[in-house]
Amino acid sequence: WQFRSGLDHYSTFFGMIFAMNFPQSTLWLKQVENLSLRKQILVKGLPAGVLVLMTIFWANNILTLPKLEYNSIHPYTFFIPLLTYIFVRNITPRLRQVHMGLLAEIGKVTLETYLMQHHIWLTSNAKTLLVFVPDYPKVNMLIVSVIYVWISRRLYRITIALRAMLIPNNVPGALNSLFGLSFIFGI
Repeated sequence: WQFRSGLDHYSTFFGMIFAMNFPQSTLWLKQVENLSLRKQILVKGLPAGVLVLMTIFWANNILTLPKLEYNSIHPYTFFIPLLTYIFVRNITPRLRQVHMGLLAEIGKVTLETYLMQHHIWLTSNAKTLLVFVPDYPKVNMLIVSVIYVWISRRLYRITIALRAMLIPNNVPGALNSLFGLSFIFGI
């Protein structure tokens, strides 16, 4: 667990920052898309160009490092290609409208798949794979993957249900839950 938590220890922080800035980013894109095409290209192209150059630098100088050296700086650089992908993927209204249904469904359960990979796919601190059918790696991978996705989707539904119970969509209800949970965990 120390390896995984060390490798991903800023992922949650960056995820929260992305989520927090989503409304402002959406508003910014709408404002930019009201500009003339020439200004849009400049305003979107400049950050896109910088991000692409950063990603090229990352790919040539960081991604190619030996595994242990790469792992030591991954927590501080992983966001470079990720941010580039997110920005370029959302640079035009047309790109924002198209998606693959399968990837959209998988995207809904990414937290759960991340958590479940260590309990279903991987065993022995991510050193070995779960095996149901020895000597048949493809059959085994299929069986384990089906179980993995099914359990991840179930966990997602449970997460949504618990969130609805513990964090209502109205401010007074959410504050009541916050104070109640603070009291319970404070004891």
